[in-house]
Amino acid sequence: MKTEYLKRVQQNGFTLFELIAVLIILGFIGLGASTFMVYGVDGFILAKANTDVFQKTNIALGRLFHETKNLDEIYEIHSNSIRYRRDGQAFGVALVDDKIRIIRANSIPDKNNLGSVLMDNVNSFSLGFKDIDGNNWAVQSNNSLTGLLKIIINLNVAIKNTSRVFSIEVNPFYNNMVNGPTS
Repeated sequence: MKTEYLKRVQQNGFTLFELIAVLIILGFIGLGASTFMVYGVDGFILAKANTDVFQKTNIALGRLFHETKNLDEIYEIHSNSIRYRRDGQAFGVALVDDKIRIIRANSIPDKNNLGSVLMDNVNSFSLGFKDIDGNNWAVQSNNSLTGLLKIIINLNVAIKNTSRVFSIEVNPFYNNMVNGPTS
């Protein structure tokens, strides 16, 4: 009878070893689940940052495309700035600190004459001007666009701890028919 009683007692509970083993296994499962959740949240935050930067870059490049597509005259060009006339008004675009700035004036934005921010968090901004032979184009003495085939715009934008490069090529309209009719 005593052995039957001992058999029933042993079958009614868990040993301390079994409880500790279950807690350790649950701890590993919890650790794995929390790691999965952290990676998921980090991925979401990075995707959101990328989306924000891509949207801002798309707007900035769209504006730069519009500005350079419809140029009337170019007064001054540098590797990261341009001073031009469009629709009878003078403008300037330049990288100042980490912002691309545009100003409606006959000057290029600088630290004293800032203008409006077109885009921020820009690592670098460059402009290239090519003529119909593929050579670098220079400003004409009469400020016309004669011979200007394309303008290449490059942006290097900061995203979290990395950067992305965006480029577009623009064929201006009013360049004495190099890119087709102007009307």
